[in-house]
Amino acid sequence: YIVLLMILLLVKEKFNLSKYFIKSSFYGLLAGALSCFINLFTVKLITIIGIMKPTTRGTSFSVADILYNLKEILRVQVSIWKNADRLLPDYLFVIFFLVLAIILFFSCQNKLKQFIFICIILVIEYLAVFIPHYVSANIWITPRTLVGIFGIFTTILLAIIYQTKNFKIYTMLSILGFMFIATNIFNVWGIAYNHLKMDKLDVQYAQNIQKFIEEYEKEKNIKIENLALCLDEQPTWSYPGVNYVSYDINVKNILRDWAFVPLMNARNNKNYKKTDMSEEIYNKYFKTRNWDNFEPDDQIIFSGNTAYVCIY
Repeated sequence: YIVLLMILLLVKEKFNLSKYFIKSSFYGLLAGALSCFINLFTVKLITIIGIMKPTTRGTSFSVADILYNLKEILRVQVSIWKNADRLLPDYLFVIFFLVLAIILFFSCQNKLKQFIFICIILVIEYLAVFIPHYVSANIWITPRTLVGIFGIFTTILLAIIYQTKNFKIYTMLSILGFMFIATNIFNVWGIAYNHLKMDKLDVQYAQNIQKFIEEYEKEKNIKIENLALCLDEQPTWSYPGVNYVSYDINVKNILRDWAFVPLMNARNNKNYKKTDMSEEIYNKYFKTRNWDNFEPDDQIIFSGNTAYVCIY
């Protein structure tokens, strides 16, 4: 919101600092801050009255959490600028930015105040991108954060257009923009393709678990009605051969506590109920264990009408 607000105001004022820009920016930022406050208050309220369950994705204004979040934000800067958190080719992000920055610098020759003004706006926009993460109770800097950074690239492109009338520079920007967009289109296709591949492997995993359950049911003449889930010591968050793995992108669904039972039901036409992992069974069979492959004899333990499953 803040990046888009800045872009629209800058375009309206043709990238000049004016009273209107300052006044409109202040009111726009105030509206954004008020919206955030209302959102936070609403979430707290509906959690207290029981409409929504407590979530780990809440907010925290404790100094310790904010300092920790700032350290995490600084830590991920390298991976963001190296390859957009493993979603773009190495160094494309930073090269594209540096080329744009150099073109902007030469486009602002003899316009030092204008250049400084644009740089200040870019810094404000970049800091604004991470606002949700500053006060996160459990920081999780997902790739959706990149959307705001792409907006900063748009700001630079528009700033150059308003600072120069050089047709050669326009041509260069068009070529750069086309190359960057084409690369993103190709990578989005790659992400989607690998997501489908991961889903197929998840379904295969769920069907293999079901096959083992059915063999047990046939042998013992017991119907399994409940499923409990845990993870091994070092779970593999994706499958071999699946690329573009970043945070929640192309990660196994089957190892998520909230997705395991629905996945088993949907893909095996069952109606299993979710139950808690038995501490006794976990300590006896799964604690400190680590696997790299599906080994059902060790990873699935039966007790009564419940199957206790440990995902590798």
